[in-house]
Amino acid sequence: MHRELLDVLRKLRWCKAQKVGPRLPGSGDGRRGNCVVTTFHPAPTRTRGKLGDPSTSDSHTITPTSASAQIKTMTIPNGSSPKEEPTLYGERWKSKEGAGPSEVRLISADNRLLFVPKHLLQSHSTVLCDMLELPSTESPPTITLSDPDLESAAQLTLFLLVVQGQKFDVARYAFPPGPYDGYTVTAYHIFYFLQFAKKYDCPTALRLLESFLYYLTREAFTLPTCSARPLDVFVLAAQADFFKLASLVIQEYQPSLAPDNKPHSLLHRPSPFGTLPTHLPFTLDHIPAEAWKQIPLRYLFALQRSTAVLDGETEKGKTSANKLGSSNQMLRFREYYNSSKHL
Repeated sequence: MHRELLDVLRKLRWCKAQKVGPRLPGSGDGRRGNCVVTTFHPAPTRTRGKLGDPSTSDSHTITPTSASAQIKTMTIPNGSSPKEEPTLYGERWKSKEGAGPSEVRLISADNRLLFVPKHLLQSHSTVLCDMLELPSTESPPTITLSDPDLESAAQLTLFLLVVQGQKFDVARYAFPPGPYDGYTVTAYHIFYFLQFAKKYDCPTALRLLESFLYYLTREAFTLPTCSARPLDVFVLAAQADFFKLASLVIQEYQPSLAPDNKPHSLLHRPSPFGTLPTHLPFTLDHIPAEAWKQIPLRYLFALQRSTAVLDGETEKGKTSANKLGSSNQMLRFREYYNSSKHL
């Protein structure tokens, strides 16, 4: 065995000394050429040709190509097609004459084009500001977004108009109505707005969102232009860590005296967090599973503990079920929230 191993090593040394290149199929030695010994050339602009590729020679010169040229020569998989040019998302977002590099070509996830003032993105998003400071050969620079929920043209419109000072319900009229909710601001709109603001580090947008949700809660969720309900605002406040807002939702919540018997179409309010029937108390056992998955652990713990205390008092007759949204539960919620910093 040692002798055979030495013979193999001698053959390898001989190959290196002779600089034997790749053995192509049909080279006359009767073998299939599966074993290849590759030699490397020091010149940086030369490389070995592909084995068995008749279109390449043994070695050839690599010619650098631009990124655009590389994209044009990419092979498109079967069943797919090249991405179409984005279309302008309304006259509001067309390019300003002579704007040049002071604008940004913002391409939404649904392939719509918005020309946005560069300073607007830089002043409201830390992440986008850093992106725009990178060197770019394009004028104006282009940012292409990909999340179909957070970064659709409609959601970008809502975000851009709100950070410029428009109210949520006014900004909602700037993009097409929904099939069921018309021009209403839904919990989905607010949820995606929040996720976008967190993703791109937009502190001003978060403050504006908090102010809007405070107003909605103070108005007892009666705004005809917004379909978000107490459960929606509580979950959104928990996700954004708006602790005082979450406490206010609990304090202001009052269940109705009887179930709402309106037709299902009138009760339908799109929400990513499910629905809490209006006649039920704001307790953990009545909150749907969709909401549980979205509430951070610290808020979930505080709500559970405040609910458990009040349930115990209810059994003793100290508290009635229709007062579970009172300041008593809110104070319990705050107490357990402050005591659970480790979560």
